Amino acid sequence: MIATLEGTPASITIACTFDIINFEEVIISNGDAATIPDTILETLNIITIGTMRGIMFTGFRGTWLHNSILPVIDPKFFKQGATPAL
Repeated sequence: MIATLEGTPASITIACTFDIINFEEVIISNGDAATIPDTILETLNIITIGTMRGIMFTGFRGTWLHNSILPVIDPKFFKQGATPAL
C-alpha cells in the first residue's frame, strides 16, 4: 500500500524464500538452532536487499517517494555483533 502524506507514508510487505540445494550438508542443525555459513548468509542478504530495493522503487513510482534515495546496505552488517563501517 502506498498512500499520500495524509495517510501512512508507505507500507510494503516483502517475503523472500530460498531453496537451498543440499540443505542438510550446508546448514548445520544444532537441535532448536541452526548454523548458517557466513558466505551463504551474506549471499541471501544481498539477494533479499536487492530484491527489496527493486520492489520499493517500483512501488514508490508515481508517489512523493518516487525520487527517494534508497541507501546501499552492507549485508555484513546483519551478522550478529557486527558494527557498520563508516
